[in-house]
Amino acid sequence: MELEDVETMQIGVLKLSLALLATALCMNVQGQPDIQRSHIEANVPPPGAFERLLVRDLKAYFGRSTGKPISAVKYITLRNAPTQSGVGYPKYYLWLKVFCGSELCAEGAVRVACIERERFEVTEFLSRDALIAAPEVAGQVFPAALLARIYELAGGARR
Repeated sequence: MELEDVETMQIGVLKLSLALLATALCMNVQGQPDIQRSHIEANVPPPGAFERLLVRDLKAYFGRSTGKPISAVKYITLRNAPTQSGVGYPKYYLWLKVFCGSELCAEGAVRVACIERERFEVTEFLSRDALIAAPEVAGQVFPAALLARIYELAGGARR
């Protein structure tokens, strides 16, 4: 075999390898939204049950953490859709106010996981006071895109 033939063959093999690698990467990237969608569909409660289940589970969590009966939970979502990372449960990020009777007994940013369309689990809560005292902690828990809004809602918390 001539040297030119070997070089041509090596270039061909290299091109084929790159084409196969590119195809594999495209398949992986294109498959990811389907995987994310399937995790969301398998875990996020249907619209008719979403708020009822979320408020129920937030009341239970804060009732345990405060030791007081919770009369109301008011919240706003910090993102309009769940966040899905890898194979974990879909997460929602909220700013909430928790009331014990007419008294505000907790306020802050919370991350909740949706589990099997039946319940929510609080995976992280940072109180308004904690955010003001140590705002850098929020960046360890919440997505960077949400930090400005969290600091704004905390009023006084700045990075």
